[in-house]
Amino acid sequence: GGFTHILFNMLGLFFLGPLLEQFWGGKRFLTFYLATGIGAGFIYLIINFFTLNPLKNAVEDYTLNPNPDAFYMIIAEYDKYNFDYSNRVYEAYFDNPTNSSLERQTIEIANTLYNHNLNIPMVGASGAIYGILMAFGLLFPNTELMLLFPPIPIKAKYLVLILGGIAIYSGFKGDAGDNTAHFAHLGGMIVSYILLKYWQLNSKNFY
Repeated sequence: GGFTHILFNMLGLFFLGPLLEQFWGGKRFLTFYLATGIGAGFIYLIINFFTLNPLKNAVEDYTLNPNPDAFYMIIAEYDKYNFDYSNRVYEAYFDNPTNSSLERQTIEIANTLYNHNLNIPMVGASGAIYGILMAFGLLFPNTELMLLFPPIPIKAKYLVLILGGIAIYSGFKGDAGDNTAHFAHLGGMIVSYILLKYWQLNSKNFY
């Protein structure tokens, strides 16, 4: 996802990972890291499927029955990356709804939009890093961490709440050009919480 993305992921692993590894031991920490990373990806795929299903249905319906109003509904709702161009095509199509060339162009735009959203990959270890942060916040909630930007101390429990809230807000907001898998961040935190609660209930039987 880019050098900065990897850098901050690994900084999070470098600063918080050793503390959890020392607390759990290497085997449990490795299990946790892999489980939260894979679980985050799985949750992201599930959420992505359900969020894209309405777009898939809309594009299929539009292909069978193209018209200016339906095309505008698709691009207004889902085209956050190339809306200016799509809107210009819509305006031309609105003025000339019987133009077969414009109709084919709108169908192509709608299908390209769906394929673009479908094929956005999830890269990076962010889900596992957010899982580590969640675990640290649950195990050591009142430990103060020093932020890099801005350089101020904050208790782990508050940092978890803030970053979790940002992940939820950013995931649903979906800004244009934002290629961050925010729901994977949230997924890592969810898997982390479930895993810690499971270990607490089965602490005598784990390893």
